[in-house]
Amino acid sequence: MGHATMENRHGLAVAGMVTHADGTAERRASEIMLKARSKAAGRRITVGEDKAYDTADHVANLRAIKVTPHVTQNNGLTKTGKIRKSAIDQRTTRHPGYGMSQSRRAMTECIFGWGKQHGTMRKTKHRGIARVAADFMLNLIAYTQKSPPNPYAARKTSQRESRKPRFPCFSANCQKPRHRPGLFYGAPRGFSSLIIVTPPCRVSVFRFRPR
Repeated sequence: MGHATMENRHGLAVAGMVTHADGTAERRASEIMLKARSKAAGRRITVGEDKAYDTADHVANLRAIKVTPHVTQNNGLTKTGKIRKSAIDQRTTRHPGYGMSQSRRAMTECIFGWGKQHGTMRKTKHRGIARVAADFMLNLIAYTQKSPPNPYAARKTSQRESRKPRFPCFSANCQKPRHRPGLFYGAPRGFSSLIIVTPPCRVSVFRFRPR
């Protein structure tokens, strides 16, 4: 099972590890990675987690390593109909940072989604914790090092759209006389060529040999 820690400002993966999948692997991995991050920061840090991490021992362990747990409260019903008691109370939820951590928490899914769609996380081809961990860490490195979106892409697209002809091809004001929908043009002997023109001035050429 792969685990990743994401910083909530830019959504980059800053830590990761692979463990055997069991009932407490996610919480134990979270404590190990966050302990190292808290020690490197030299101050108290915060962490946003989902309701699967809302257990008394995990919350106590995070507070012991100087990590403020912004964990989603698990106040749902049990199988017997009893209401669960969350380990997070209003002393934590009353601060605005709690809501910010909860809104940023969903960005973690982008790391695993990118790794499954573009990386090799969907189906590993390795055996053993060491080899799977190396493959998993390479996916995290690739996600972090991937090129950010171009802020000028929208501006270039708008300028390109403005340079397109104002009138469609079938208009009498089109400046390209050869662009007329449904026109047939010459082709080599034995072949037929069909050129389909669709606005705005897009040409599609289909060549086929008659039987």
